[in-house]
Amino acid sequence: MNINLQLHRILLLILLLLTFVPTGTSNVREDNIGKGKPINTISPVSRVSICSANGANDSHSIIPLQLQITHFFSTLLDTKSFPARWQCGDWSTFHGWLYILSDLTTWLAYFAIPSILLFFIYERKQSARYHKIVVYFILFILFCGATHLLDAIIFWIPVYKLSALIRFSTAIISMVTVFSLVSVMPEAMKYKSPAETDKIVVELTQANEDLKKEILLRQKAEQQVQDLNEVLAEKVKELEAFSYSVSHDLRSPLRAVHGFAKALTEDNYDHLNEEGKDYLNRINKGAIRMGQLIDDMLLLSQISKKEVNADDANVSLLMNEVVTEAKNSHKIAHYDFDIQEGLIASCDIRLVRIAIENLVNNAIKFSAKALNPKIEFGRNMEADGQPFYIKDNGVGFNMEFSGKLFSPFQRLHSKKDFQGTGIGLAIVGRIITKHNGRIWAESSLGKGATFYFTFNPK
Repeated sequence: MNINLQLHRILLLILLLLTFVPTGTSNVREDNIGKGKPINTISPVSRVSICSANGANDSHSIIPLQLQITHFFSTLLDTKSFPARWQCGDWSTFHGWLYILSDLTTWLAYFAIPSILLFFIYERKQSARYHKIVVYFILFILFCGATHLLDAIIFWIPVYKLSALIRFSTAIISMVTVFSLVSVMPEAMKYKSPAETDKIVVELTQANEDLKKEILLRQKAEQQVQDLNEVLAEKVKELEAFSYSVSHDLRSPLRAVHGFAKALTEDNYDHLNEEGKDYLNRINKGAIRMGQLIDDMLLLSQISKKEVNADDANVSLLMNEVVTEAKNSHKIAHYDFDIQEGLIASCDIRLVRIAIENLVNNAIKFSAKALNPKIEFGRNMEADGQPFYIKDNGVGFNMEFSGKLFSPFQRLHSKKDFQGTGIGLAIVGRIITKHNGRIWAESSLGKGATFYFTFNPK
């Protein structure tokens, strides 16, 4: 409503101006009007004579084009050769000022539009696209506005040559703008329509909502993991306290039992009957086994806390050293060892030595009853992960129970047949896991066993 009222006021003001503004027409027309003659009765000959006051120069057609161009620019602002527009034609006050105000209003609009575009480019210079085309478009609008401004000025100052030059420049800029628009049309056609854009916005909004839900779920999961880590940390502290207790509190009474049993064996063994000697032997063996069990449990606990310091190591050389030590501590001269040389791996050599020692001792123990015990060490370069392996021809085991192999205190054979604490393979499994590797076994009863393992330290 306010806008319409303002427009009505502007139109009323224009009409008032048109009523009181005098024209710039000749005295001939004013005289005719004063005599009561209508405007359209003015002689066409007189109007033509007014418009061509200086006469038409037909000799221009024979002047060379180069001289015409030179003369044109040298007299660009010369107004002597043309009459003002008021003096050319049958202009009434209303007609003339309607023409002038229309041109001036159009010129003001053509001036305002580029100003708005320039302000937009300045404010959005980081994101506005097609700057070059916008600049062409601004120039095109400005030159179009200039033609309308000159059309209004010509009513008083006949700068027809300048007007022609501006119109020609407008034509050139308009064609440049057209070609620039045509060049970007293929890219512009790729833009989504409003409906497609709305659809994409809806999809992105839904995806954003789903992402928020997923983030909340992950935050809850992370909180649960954090809670579990805190519980695990408490359990680790309890395990460390237990290990300390095992290391110190249990060893003292165990050393006392073993010491007294040993003293009794040395001093009074011959005074005991057969039953007493059997009891004493059982006490000694139990104390020794208990000591080994405590050592293995402490080793398992210590390995869990150790960091892996990986480096390239000659695993074949390490295997030879372990076998040499085993030959010195066990009666295994009749064992056949086949070790593949030159095998290198990235691993923590201290921890891997412990693992190989347990695997070799395990193979020696379970091959003891074989007629020709043989232990092999090598690497399968064709298998996935290129695993190392230690193979024996011992008693083997039932694969149905292979899942228990690397758990503490799990045994697949009787203690009477094969001594051990049931922790050795658990230690091996823990070491391989700390190297981000895998360990598994393949076997069948009476046909030996093969343990495969890989290393993949971070």
